[in-house]
Formats: sequence, C-alpha cells, structure tokens
Amino acid sequence: MKIKQLVLSLLLLITFTNIAYAQITFISHNADIDSENDKISYGIQNFENLEKDDVFKLEIYNDAKLIDNRCSKQLNFDDDTFYKKIICDQSALETGEYTFVATITRNNNEIVKTITKYTLSASSKSSINYEILEDKTIITINVESTQDTYQVEHYIPKEIIKELTIQNQNDLIESELEFEILDSDPIIAWNIDESPKTIQYTIKKQTKPKDLENLNVKINSSSTVYSYLSYVLYLLILIIIGIIIKPMFKKIKK
Repeated sequence: MKIKQLVLSLLLLITFTNIAYAQITFISHNADIDSENDKISYGIQNFENLEKDDVFKLEIYNDAKLIDNRCSKQLNFDDDTFYKKIICDQSALETGEYTFVATITRNNNEIVKTITKYTLSASSKSSINYEILEDKTIITINVESTQDTYQVEHYIPKEIIKELTIQNQNDLIESELEFEILDSDPIIAWNIDESPKTIQYTIKKQTKPKDLENLNVKINSSSTVYSYLSYVLYLLILIIIGIIIKPMFKKIKK
C-alpha cells in the first residue's frame, strides 16, 4: 500500500511539474480592417510538457461580462508550429477595457491559465501580464501608440504596495527603465519615445492573483504630460512668489 501511495504521489508531482512548466503568453491583438473579425495571438512556451488532445481556449470579458468564447482549439502535434503560436479570429473589439483569459485544459481540467488586461483606444493599445514567483512578481506591460512620445501611467493596487516613496522605491520595485512616482497611492509612470514598447518591472514580493486584478495602465499623450508638468511648474512659481512676497507683507504690517 505504501509503495502504491508513493508511486501515486510521484505521478502527481510529475504532473504538477509539467503543468507549471508550460506557459501561454499574450502576443498581440491585430484589427482586420477588411473583416468583422480581429486576430488575437498567443505563444506557448515549454510546449513539450503538453499532450495530444490538450485544448486551448480564449474567453474575452468586458466589464466582467463574457462577450466572446468562440476560440477553442485542440493542440495538433502533427503541425510543428501550431502549438507554438495560436491565432484566434475574434469579433472585432471596440475601444474599451477588456480581460483576456486564456487556458489550456486536459480532460476538462484546467492546467495552464493566463489573464491579460487589455485596453484599446483610438490612438493606443496596452496589455498587462504577470508572473508570480516565490519571492517576487514580474509585471510585463506591452504598449503601442500612434504618438512619437507618450507617457505610460501605471496604477498598482494598495493591496500590493500600500505607499510608494522615493525612500522605499528601491526596496519595493525594480525596473530597467527609469520611472517616476506620480502618486504615493501608488501611481508610477515611464516616458516612452518608441512604439511598440515592452516594459517589464519586478515587484519585490510575492502577490496574490486577486490583488493583481486591479492593475491598470493609462497612456497619456505628450500634450497631457506637458499640461501636467506645466501645472506643477505653475504651482512652484506661485510658491516661490509667496516666499518672496511674505517678508514684504510683514514689513508693511510693522
């Protein structure tokens, strides 16, 4: 009996390892002007851990409402490229915020799952993916914009980071691209001068999938950034003028 339990445990461990090793990653969303459908692409990494008859499925939500789940494909190992990249023909997406839920199931059991938050506007696209590791969480943001320069504004839920300041930012966040803190709430931003662009940064702690649901990205035009900076500069000028004028008022009162 003990040997049987040991073998069963080993099989479960091997299965779990295989499941954890395979990954699906959102690649892109392309609008087809000549068709009522758009194309959404996913890549599969470590596909050697998948099995024949595993099924890829994509569900698209808008405001928590399921709007499309037509894309369901059985992995075909006779086609060398099929399971490395999967392209789904989906109903054309209008501007708005969406959640893409991609899964691979085996015998009706979910074995791999990835959630992508996707924002589409007239001038830009953005998506967020995350990978939760033992002691950190890797966030990947993909952005596209018709503008030459733009700002990527990113909100991090307080369940993940309560407060972000210049003093503690290096202890909480690691980013190859230089970022600025717009708000300690926290909101951070990168100034970008190329498109498309992939931004990857690390939150130096383990997180929960539920806490990551409210991650958000906003793409600001260069004019919006300029307006924001102008507003800050205007406030600084008023403060400086106040400091200069204050002693004069004191003298007048005397």
